[in-house]
Amino acid sequence: MTYPRSTWTRLGLFLLALLASCVNLDAVRDFANASTEAAAYEELVDEYIEHPLRMAALQGQLDMDAPPDAYIERLSQRKAMLERHEALTDYLVVLGQLAGDQAPRLERSREVRESRREARDGVRGREVERQRALDARLEHANGAPEAQDLLAKVSEALLGAWRQSAIEKYMKGADESLTQTIASLHDGPVASIPGDARTEMAGLDHYYGDLLRELQGSGQQGVRALLHHHWELERVAILDRQKAALDFQAAMDQILEGHDALVSAAKLDAQDLVSELADRARALLGLGDQLNRRPRTSSPIRVPR
Repeated sequence: MTYPRSTWTRLGLFLLALLASCVNLDAVRDFANASTEAAAYEELVDEYIEHPLRMAALQGQLDMDAPPDAYIERLSQRKAMLERHEALTDYLVVLGQLAGDQAPRLERSREVRESRREARDGVRGREVERQRALDARLEHANGAPEAQDLLAKVSEALLGAWRQSAIEKYMKGADESLTQTIASLHDGPVASIPGDARTEMAGLDHYYGDLLRELQGSGQQGVRALLHHHWELERVAILDRQKAALDFQAAMDQILEGHDALVSAAKLDAQDLVSELADRARALLGLGDQLNRRPRTSSPIRVPR
């Protein structure tokens, strides 16, 4: 049987359209997945909030029944800070699933955050209970509007039959709220951690310096050695917290710049974009690994009493 030329033409156009739709989005998926660990890294939230407690402890004024006003003020920001982490993590999880041609589901995002919170809270112990009691007084604290907007875009993706064909719409529709969310995570409270660390280091040196001067000439060499040991441990912990904040900011830069490249790309599988996303994914995996290998602390400050 011989088909008319118009039939072959239509069939050829259909096959070309089918081939064009088979875009390889592995690089998009890998970039989104590599970004998720950094986005879900919430440890710096509590470390930022607890800075006034650590300073009060160094000054011998820590009383959790009457915590410093600065601690209460920082605690009132916790809701908005966690909302930003949640929104960014959910967005990236769904982006990775769409790029992998999977139905968008948020179980993985929830599992990542909940497992990290359980591990962190298990180490922090009684401090968690005290903080929850104070949280109850701050239940009406302001959230993060930009994060709520981003979560709304994620909800649209969950409700719709979205696949590769709608990834561009998903990214462009969320771009403004995603940019604002990342900017708030990058330039907000976390940005004050390096300065907090410098203040804390000065307070720590003063604290131990006074203790060691009091023991000078006492002959208690063992006690002095123990104090020096604790001093060094605390200095390392402060420097580690400072580096973690800078690593987190670097991860936010990678996510934002990678997302900008995706939104402005003419083709999502263009070779230069694929190469750029692969480089950013490697960088994000490295930053995520450094953040996840940080030791968790169990108290606002570890100094001998």
